[in-house]
Amino acid sequence: MKQTVVHLINDLERAGAQQMVLSIVRAHDRERFEPVVVMWGGPGDLKRAFAELGVEVVDLGARRKLSAEASWRLVGQLRRRKLAVIHTHLFHMHVMGRLAALLAGSQVVVSTHHNLRSGNHPLMRVAERWTRPLTTATTAVTEAAESTYFGDSAPFSEELFLEGRRHFTISNGLATEDLDGVRRDTDRAAVRAELGLEGDFVLACVGRLHPSKGHEDLLQAMSEVVRVNDGVRLLLVGEGALRPALESLIQELRLGSVVTLLGHRSDAARIVAASDAFVLPSVVEGFGLAVAEAMMLGVPVIATNLDSIQEVVGPCGVLVPPRSPHALADAILSLVKDRPQRSEEGMDRVRDRFDIRAVVRQYEQLYALLIDL
Repeated sequence: MKQTVVHLINDLERAGAQQMVLSIVRAHDRERFEPVVVMWGGPGDLKRAFAELGVEVVDLGARRKLSAEASWRLVGQLRRRKLAVIHTHLFHMHVMGRLAALLAGSQVVVSTHHNLRSGNHPLMRVAERWTRPLTTATTAVTEAAESTYFGDSAPFSEELFLEGRRHFTISNGLATEDLDGVRRDTDRAAVRAELGLEGDFVLACVGRLHPSKGHEDLLQAMSEVVRVNDGVRLLLVGEGALRPALESLIQELRLGSVVTLLGHRSDAARIVAASDAFVLPSVVEGFGLAVAEAMMLGVPVIATNLDSIQEVVGPCGVLVPPRSPHALADAILSLVKDRPQRSEEGMDRVRDRFDIRAVVRQYEQLYALLIDL
């Protein structure tokens, strides 16, 4: 008999946690679990992707963080369904989902922290802590994230669960076989020709245009880089509210011929695969999914030395302090000079640690253990 798992999330914009829910749903064992996605409101960029998987998406239509109408719609949704597990994602839906589950009489609630505790508003931290007892089990996507909530961390295991532990690390995951295919099939010369980048050293950066991603630091670093080597180009893939500010900074730093804002691209992996290196200058990061994707594509990586990113990159990349444009520029120039080859080591690390199929099997094992309690 199939068990229904409802994934609750704030919205379905193209961001890391939302993309991760899509990956989890895609990899669910549909002989055992029937996924449903319920979103609070806001952007629904990924609705079509879920529909293509045959997954029902319920939009509660909330226009504000606090909405009594959306809250009762959520309770109604949970009451009407014969649920095995409610799986909440991101702070707001941890709080609203736990309370709704209590009112609906649902028993198994799993909450996944995709970000560090410090990255959220103090009032939300209090609300999350007060409602945490309503959760049956909690996971975090890195040990660093789990430690910010609980003071320690441990990878998920049935043994620890049976010993009574109810919080674990279950990493984010990637469709490694799909990325392998992109790497093999990408015609680097053709992609670079499309983008007008023949002969240049190309850096790619993929992520929302949001202050947490450190794009301003990267642009400041690029202004130093091009004073030394005018053959380096930067591609920024992603969209967000910071775009006008970044456009102004590009103009101010006279980087118009150096930096290209590509916006959202459905072929982002292909662009990264055609690049010479990948850079992620984040100042806050729960996991660093884009870094793992670049590693799986065999592209050399430069990223900021955050605890969460350290867990992903390990010894397979160059790490620099956050908010340090000068250190970032030095790392880029060093990479340009050395011209490293594609990294088999990074690919192996991602296959071993972050394959989405293994990640989802851990979630499904956790669900089964909780259902049997």
